[in-house]
Amino acid sequence: MNDFWTAARYCDLLEKEISALARVVTGADLGQPAPSCPGWSLADVIRQTGEMFRWIEPMIRNQAQRKYGFGDVDLTGPATPDGYADWMIASGHALLAAVRAADPNHPLWSWGYEQTIRFWARRAYYNTAIHRADAELTLGRKPSFDDAVALDGIKEFLQILPYAADYSPRIAMLRGDGETLRLISPDSRWLITLTRHGYTWRREDGDAGIPADATIVAERAGDLLLFVWGRLGDPGLSMTGDRRLARTWTELSAFS
Repeated sequence: MNDFWTAARYCDLLEKEISALARVVTGADLGQPAPSCPGWSLADVIRQTGEMFRWIEPMIRNQAQRKYGFGDVDLTGPATPDGYADWMIASGHALLAAVRAADPNHPLWSWGYEQTIRFWARRAYYNTAIHRADAELTLGRKPSFDDAVALDGIKEFLQILPYAADYSPRIAMLRGDGETLRLISPDSRWLITLTRHGYTWRREDGDAGIPADATIVAERAGDLLLFVWGRLGDPGLSMTGDRRLARTWTELSAFS
């Protein structure tokens, strides 16, 4: 991250995203399946988002140096799904207050690439943004993202994915013998290489680079963000080269 992507900025974005998710599900049938989150209903998408807020908030408030388990936090939600949206909003606002009151560089336990409060501001935002997209896809709407947000989100996904293997063991199977997958949007190019020890990635400058085994081209950066998260949902993506490689990446990299 740089001076532009501060914890305060992520908090401002998260505040808007919380409201956006609540608006999307207003009046919707919360019992309907969420296709982009297999096994979940729309109610589960909202509940998981609220539970994430309630799990993170006390760790930040207490500046925890260890992972909090379920016994350490109160994840109790409404008795019926019709109260989930308001509960999610209140839980999110409590998290925002904790982050905004803290030093973003303060050391804090995390399961990812950085052990700071700032990490959680970024992680909470993108988790919420993707679940807002899940809700929109469930209701037949097309999710959209600001281009700058989408590009930072792609980077965040590629940074955090290896650490998510504890939650989704399939991620550890993202290995190979040098196969390459290139992702292209109007303002970015990314090259992913599968190795025997996992995968590497880098953002490319201009049109330079070796030919890739598979290439995904998106009309918008937001579509590329949805691709890396396994939420395709858009015919604007085009694929060339080894389609099996692209499908394997999508299947193994998925986590909610």
